[in-house]
Amino acid sequence: MNFIRRWAVMKWLFTLMLQMLCLGWATSAHAQDGTTTGATCAAINNTGGAQKTVVGPDNVFTVSTSTGGTLRFLRTISLFTRPGDAFTVTLSPGVSESGAPALTPVATVAQWRLETFDPALITYDPPTTTYPPTTIVASGGTLGSTLTYKATTAGLTHLLITVDQLDGYATLTAGCTNPTSVPTLSQIALALLGLLVAVAAVRSNAGRHGLKP
Repeated sequence: MNFIRRWAVMKWLFTLMLQMLCLGWATSAHAQDGTTTGATCAAINNTGGAQKTVVGPDNVFTVSTSTGGTLRFLRTISLFTRPGDAFTVTLSPGVSESGAPALTPVATVAQWRLETFDPALITYDPPTTTYPPTTIVASGGTLGSTLTYKATTAGLTHLLITVDQLDGYATLTAGCTNPTSVPTLSQIALALLGLLVAVAAVRSNAGRHGLKP
């Protein structure tokens, strides 16, 4: 009888630990996915892995900066990152987007880079929009090259594709790779808390039935 009772207690202990660990994963996932409108690495991959956009000289926007200069960019991308996420952007000559018409002239020269900025610091004074100082996170982009922004923190990041030169039509391709998911410190702590609760419950149950733990 004691063997059966101990087996039942151990089975309950294992189930409780598993439930607590799963609760930690669910809480973390909700915090990541429920507090942003940015694209996650997984979302980019789940929709085909590579997002293509046709760009050309008529897609270059020029805005003023708070430092008194100007900024020329092709796109802004809102991303919700995790540490280790690597977002890649490639600028290829010509139009390679499926179903898109051929556009000329085809780009032969390009100079571009990736920068981050805080959109909360943008000021609007129609017809002028003034951007705050930006931080360069990847530079040296040319036609046919790929630049990578590797996230070091979790949260919402606004990525700016700035361009110094683009003489024709090209295709922007965005993708992402992310590291293998591992339990975070908060998840491990939650699991340990579950273990302590389970041990206390076992001791209480054993004492109630006159058993030695």
